[in-house]
Amino acid sequence: MLDFAADKIIEFLARTLRDDGTQSAGVRRRACYNEEGNVEVLHERLGAVFGRFPDIDFQIVFVDNASTDRTQELIRGLASRDPRVKAIFNIRNFGAERSGLNGFFSAPGRLDLHGLRSAGSPGTHR
Repeated sequence: MLDFAADKIIEFLARTLRDDGTQSAGVRRRACYNEEGNVEVLHERLGAVFGRFPDIDFQIVFVDNASTDRTQELIRGLASRDPRVKAIFNIRNFGAERSGLNGFFSAPGRLDLHGLRSAGSPGTHR
């Protein structure tokens, strides 16, 4: 799951956007590679945080770097159930920086949260 600090940062930014009159936000998970244990948790946590701000429309953009596990299958499932999820599947692993640009240009709104640590990342709290 996202660490406590990430939750608070997202909440602060969403509150700031709302106070500024912003009505849309794009959130992207920078680059996914073999993240089958993380994408659903990340989606759930982002939905919970942004759920506290119903006046802000948000979209989650997952950019997959040709994962070899079930990451793409899980992202497809999320996208089919949640219209706020957008999936980008690279044909090969282009690396985090190049994949991040795909997400950057595909996420709408004024907020771009990239490189969020997810469940298996060092430094997170379970």
